[in-house]
Amino acid sequence: KVNTTLRVLTLSGNSIKTRGALALADALKGTTALTTLALHDNSIDPAGVVALADALNVNTTLDELNLMSNPAGYEGAQALAGVLKVNTSLTQLNLSFAEIGLDGIRALADGLMVNMSLTCLSLMGNEMGSAGAVALAGALKVNTVLTELRLEKNSLDAEGASALIDALGVNKSLAKMGLIFNNALPDEMFDEIKALLADPARAAAREAA
Repeated sequence: KVNTTLRVLTLSGNSIKTRGALALADALKGTTALTTLALHDNSIDPAGVVALADALNVNTTLDELNLMSNPAGYEGAQALAGVLKVNTSLTQLNLSFAEIGLDGIRALADGLMVNMSLTCLSLMGNEMGSAGAVALAGALKVNTVLTELRLEKNSLDAEGASALIDALGVNKSLAKMGLIFNNALPDEMFDEIKALLADPARAAAREAA
């Protein structure tokens, strides 16, 4: 059966695990209605995330995917990075606390460089460190559609903050960046990033784009 009516499906905290993710992936390939899929905290491993990503390579309706607190790992992040390169419907992706690691962050940054639809990306709690922030900063210099980036609790320090500040000098689309619980991040750099994001000239540039 093919779904033609259900638009929002929330299954968070149901321990559907990889078997459930595989079933949902099959359904995603055929649905023409579903726009939101919330799978927070379901013990979905990399294989399950890869299956969901494969489905999104053909699905053209899903707008929001929440995979927070699932062990997606590098393999899952890499597969979703591939989705970012081809999918034009997904606008919100939550991979917070997904154990994707630095290589996963780098893969997603590569996808962001060509993506033209994602507006909100949440990467909280992935302990990416400065190297991850540097990779994302490189993507921000090219990406023109992302408006919100959540980087709380990622062990960011002055090096990562410096890269993000440099990127914000080029990028004009980003409006929000979550940075709390990065204890090594100097207060003055935190304040500088917030000031850059609040600059009225950025809002004017977004409206003109």
